[in-house]
Amino acid sequence: MADTRFSSYPTILSAWKLSTALPSSSETFTQLACASGNVPAAGASPVESFVSFPVTKGTSYYLMVSDASPAAAGGILTFNIDAGDVAPPNDDNAAPITVTPAQLPYNDTVNSALATANTNTHNDPTPPCAPAGAASGGQANSVWYTFTPSSNGTITADTLTSPYETILNVTSGSPTGTQVACNQSAAAGIAQSLVSFAATSGTQYFFMISSVLGDGGTTTFHLAFSASVVGTPASINATSGTPQSAAVNTTFAAPLVATVKDSGGNGVSGVTVTFTVPASGASGTFAGGVNTATTNASGVATSATFTANSTAGSYTVTATVAGVASPANFSLMNNAGPAASISATSGTPQSTPISAAFAAPLVATVKDSGGNGVSGVTV
Repeated sequence: MADTRFSSYPTILSAWKLSTALPSSSETFTQLACASGNVPAAGASPVESFVSFPVTKGTSYYLMVSDASPAAAGGILTFNIDAGDVAPPNDDNAAPITVTPAQLPYNDTVNSALATANTNTHNDPTPPCAPAGAASGGQANSVWYTFTPSSNGTITADTLTSPYETILNVTSGSPTGTQVACNQSAAAGIAQSLVSFAATSGTQYFFMISSVLGDGGTTTFHLAFSASVVGTPASINATSGTPQSAAVNTTFAAPLVATVKDSGGNGVSGVTVTFTVPASGASGTFAGGVNTATTNASGVATSATFTANSTAGSYTVTATVAGVASPANFSLMNNAGPAASISATSGTPQSTPISAAFAAPLVATVKDSGGNGVSGVTV
């Protein structure tokens, strides 16, 4: 494939090979491809030319560039040529090249000339930033990378120095997951792409590089990551596990989860959160007696499994972190267990004349095995 993108005058680009063997007194050529004005040079004028054709090893090919304007004055010619013989290893979005934190800043080069869209029937997303008329809707010559940051921060990725018009699309979760970023031109007059976005610790991001014209070629991919500068804890909030209830002496369905943030709203990692329960009455215990948890990279602390004690009732478990005055509160309820006993608690003994009403109603109390009153049962 070859093009005259960024030349200063309109071109005609044609590809040829010899039909007669050299030396010969009258060489003849066979035309393989010809184009004029089929490449918008990053939106500029004049439009230029692009051709693509199959080649055979050991065969000589000739490319001719001529002036397409009536004046035929010529000008500054920019000529690009590239070739590929196999599809790159990251052609399929099910097999992206994985970038690890240890490799940062990351640089890689692959040739996408023979890369295809939707390889092995694995559907590629349609880039929302693809220009009108982009080959295969912006999926052509797609190659894939993936990166999962170990902390919150900013990811910057680009295809700068690639010799063709690229599209860089980013999703999270999966190749066709949540749309994160998309760019076709890093700046006016630049045909390559650049994205920068806030990244979340532990989230997997997928990067698809495709071509505007369906040409592809030598693709350079750069990825850098800058971790967020996190301050000291400024707040703690209950983010999961409240409100909830469980029967006495049984385990609550969900752990207690608290999130610690700094004054800028960034999760603070590596700090200790202490969960405190009521000392008497309705309460509970943490598995193994462990009532502390350390925040992860996102500032999230998750408690050990929590079990209700034998006393029914509502109560509050607090989560605290050093340096923050206001705790996070978890509203919990221990529900009474099944009925285990019934007792006459009022209205006995008593007497009354015949045909007269007794002075007091008959009152019975139903309790569970722990002595907690059981509501909602029929006596």
